[in-house]
Amino acid sequence: MAEPAEWERVEGLLVRIGGVYDPDGNVVVQEERAAEAAAAAVREAELREADRIAARADEL
Repeated sequence: MAEPAEWERVEGLLVRIGGVYDPDGNVVVQEERAAEAAAAAVREAELREADRIAARADEL
């Protein structure tokens, strides 16, 4: 459940944009999405590196 301050922030956002909530216009949501994408990219790079190391170990 969101904190009361978050609800107040969303309510203020709704007032400013005319009452229709769009997460694409929500800076906090966009920052969270960007952080999640960056973390996913790091995990993917780590998996590729682990695969590369495993393949190299198989060659030896």
